[in-house]
Amino acid sequence: MRKTIAMAALGGAGCLAAALWLLARSMGSAADADGTAMPPPVTVITQQVRPQPGQLSRRTVAVLQPRSETPHAFQVPGRVQARLVQIGDAVGAGQEIARLDRSDFDLVVRQAEAEVAAATQALTVARANEDRTLSLRESGVVSTAGLDSARRSRQEAHSRLDRAQAQLDIAANALAYATLRARSDGVVTGRDIEPGQIVSAGQVVLRIAGTPGLDAETDLPETLYAQRDAISASFTPWGAPDRSIAVSLREISPLADPATHMHRARFALPEDQVAGLAFGNTGWLTLEIANRGAGLTRLPAAALFDDGMGGPPAVWRVEGGRLHRLPVTVRRLEGDSALVETAADGPFDIVALGANRLRDGQQVHAIERASE
Repeated sequence: MRKTIAMAALGGAGCLAAALWLLARSMGSAADADGTAMPPPVTVITQQVRPQPGQLSRRTVAVLQPRSETPHAFQVPGRVQARLVQIGDAVGAGQEIARLDRSDFDLVVRQAEAEVAAATQALTVARANEDRTLSLRESGVVSTAGLDSARRSRQEAHSRLDRAQAQLDIAANALAYATLRARSDGVVTGRDIEPGQIVSAGQVVLRIAGTPGLDAETDLPETLYAQRDAISASFTPWGAPDRSIAVSLREISPLADPATHMHRARFALPEDQVAGLAFGNTGWLTLEIANRGAGLTRLPAAALFDDGMGGPPAVWRVEGGRLHRLPVTVRRLEGDSALVETAADGPFDIVALGANRLRDGQQVHAIERASE
């Protein structure tokens, strides 16, 4: 019995010794060579950065639109009698494309013609009366006042004829305006009338796109609007993926859409490259932007720190789970980012936040976030 107890005691002592040995080993592993305990790794947020290339590329969807689109409207109100074209029809300059009911316009013309005829007759009578009065005045039968009255009557008759002729011209113009004609060669791209519809003067009824001339229309973000002078582009139709057409930025809206913060832009296709393309065709618009920060590294401005020793700004570079101070030269600040020069080549990881709380050589546990 005593022997059994002794054996149990020896076994318990052995287990305790083994536990103490493991604890001492673990404590020794967390110590430096001089016996100083090392703190646990600090968790940091890192981001991979790299020097920027000389050209930045971006691809977006664009839709072909007519370079010029002219709205057509009647210059007089009336009821539409006929619409003579459909969307997609090619039209020539001066071609009749729509017509109003001419009945009322014809009546106004007839009335104006009658006024002209009456005024012409009145002028003839006034002239004859003036001539007769002049003869009588020379004979002393009529006074000077009578001659002056005859002359005023002739002048009034002449003015009446001028007014009547002007009214006839206006009526004739209105009759001509009842027929709508294309102002230039083009293709009908929109219609807003049907026969029988009442339209007002100036109301847009048809839209005609001039030919040739196509623009690739797309929306660009605000970041690209600021670099619009450095953009070169090419258009590749989805229907012809092997075809690449060099285009040039023709116009861009200075106002961004309040909902999307995008700027509407149009890129002009050369007129000798539009064969086989039509309004509404879709394709890829590839943008090449000359990078003003070529060779510089873009990083979060929050990654910069100053050690207070009078040296240049720096960032913490993470290598092998430890921090290394990397001096930088700040060239430009852009919002929350900084463009800097560094001695580092290729992609490398830096601490993106909380740089002022760290020290050189410190052991860290890195959690990477997506690059900007």
